[in-house]
Amino acid sequence: MYTDSAIAGEAAALGMGLVKVGCADEGSIQDMLTYAGQTKHEKVIRGLAMSLAFLVYGKEEQGDTLIEQMVRSKDSLIRYGAMFAIGMAYVGTSNNEAIKKLLHYAVSDVSDDVKRAAMMNIGFLSFRNPRQIPALVKQLSDSYNPHLRYGAAMAVGVGCAGTGLPEALKILAPLTNDNTDFVRQGALIALALVFVQITEGQEPKVATIKKLYTKKAADKYEDVLTKMGSLLAMGILNAGGRNTTISMQTRSGTLRMGAVIGMALFLQHWYWYPLLNFLVLTLSPTALVGLDENLKVPKSFKVVSKAKPSLYKYPEFLKREENKKEEKVTTAVLSTTAKVKAKTDKKKGEEGMQMEAPPEEAKQEEKPQEEVKEEPELQELANPSRVLSQQEKVIRFDQRNRYVPVLPTRKSGFIILRDQTPQAPGETYYDDEEIDPNAPNPQNAAVDFEIPADFVFDPNAQR
Repeated sequence: MYTDSAIAGEAAALGMGLVKVGCADEGSIQDMLTYAGQTKHEKVIRGLAMSLAFLVYGKEEQGDTLIEQMVRSKDSLIRYGAMFAIGMAYVGTSNNEAIKKLLHYAVSDVSDDVKRAAMMNIGFLSFRNPRQIPALVKQLSDSYNPHLRYGAAMAVGVGCAGTGLPEALKILAPLTNDNTDFVRQGALIALALVFVQITEGQEPKVATIKKLYTKKAADKYEDVLTKMGSLLAMGILNAGGRNTTISMQTRSGTLRMGAVIGMALFLQHWYWYPLLNFLVLTLSPTALVGLDENLKVPKSFKVVSKAKPSLYKYPEFLKREENKKEEKVTTAVLSTTAKVKAKTDKKKGEEGMQMEAPPEEAKQEEKPQEEVKEEPELQELANPSRVLSQQEKVIRFDQRNRYVPVLPTRKSGFIILRDQTPQAPGETYYDDEEIDPNAPNPQNAAVDFEIPADFVFDPNAQR
């Protein structure tokens, strides 16, 4: 960091914060604040400001001293970090005083960057109570300031990630047609965060959202930022082969530190696009894998999902439109040409009427509608299977099966099974190289990569 290089210095500054997340070490804090006042590189100052926020992760009141010191700084970059320090210190607590502070700085600070950061961190504070977030940011989502609108969109995206709340859609939908390009980008990304792994059976408007992404990404008249937002959003919706969701807490409600820090760094792609990759840290698998005492996956273990299969099924893959017919361009017609054409059409009236099929004949040419088969009310899932977080409440175990879970309340993730008839023969196990023909992409077989050869590390090679 002391090499006075902007790019390397920013990376080093962020690295310091990542190494010391939540330590609140006074010596490190003073060193960072001192160098932030000495360097002239904005990138390094911003990296240090974010690292200071990471140092007070989860410290709540213990981080107030640093927060107050950063908030009173004349440097807007340090105040920007102060907003994230509030979000990190009180992450997931829904602390009223912390929320009041963020809302206060969102409307009172002179820097647009600070305003935007203050709004975004409301999502970190309240993600355990996602239904209150749309109400908190509703008024500021209509602000004249585009940075506040962007911040409101990201607050909803972060705080309501994976919930599919209709209230979130009401906030984000108008912002996808905002006059400012980066606001549209933020709204598109936030929509994907909210509706990741939400199926059309759960929310019919998911189909409209996907069409919106495709339309904006393919529109040659759309600006670059909006196209980028659409492409990122499509990647988020399909993250992990549609087998992962975004969550900053475990199933038991414990904070996932890596996910929280990853989301905070993902939001910094505004300044440095490689930080987009940190979103991967927020992903959590949505699967149910039953393991026996030898950590093998028995095929005979089954679970029942007491819901219609269409409610939680895999979404359709995107299809490329081929041989798209060119639309005819309507040419301008002069008034004199229209008069001549009207006279000609009048003479050929009878002939033209005969060319059109009568209504009765047209009805006869219509194809009969296919009979809709009645959908079953439940579905049997094999081991392993994808189980969405919303689907866990309808998962049931049959105690008559050979294998039953040791913890019946656990409905997803790795589940340890107890064999009720260990002497019974004939059990088969799932092979890692086996391809499930019922999978959404059975043609994509796993690829075995070659393991690099052993080598001896020479420390002198770096000099």
